[in-house]
Amino acid sequence: MTRSRIQTIALTLFAGVAGLTFGLAVVPKVSITAAPALSEQLAQRVDEPTSASYRDAELKSFADAALEVKHIKETYLPKMAAADNEQEQEALKQAAIKEMTQAVEQRGLKIDKYQEILAAALTRPELAQKVGKYLSQPRAWV
Repeated sequence: MTRSRIQTIALTLFAGVAGLTFGLAVVPKVSITAAPALSEQLAQRVDEPTSASYRDAELKSFADAALEVKHIKETYLPKMAAADNEQEQEALKQAAIKEMTQAVEQRGLKIDKYQEILAAALTRPELAQKVGKYLSQPRAWV
């Protein structure tokens, strides 16, 4: 897998789950060249030993959760943009965060573990490749 492909997977992961990682907000499109900077930011946020490894079941749960979080984010962003006032926007933001948290936890992950795997996938190409494999698998609920 090329470095460019790994960066694309990493950015897809980041874009899909940024709402849960950094709080839901309307985020402008990010170019592929921004991936290294994003990876560095996430790596600084996570206190993870470089030798940490994840079970396949954890990575599959992470991928399932990431896709659901992305779906939730895509559902709420237009609603937030169309909100009449900040109070309505904040209520929608809180509802989205609650749904994203539930989506992660329903797949057997704690939020901290989800964020740890995200950061690791953005900084470790071999892990990004494994996660990418699970992200590309067909799902009945998507």
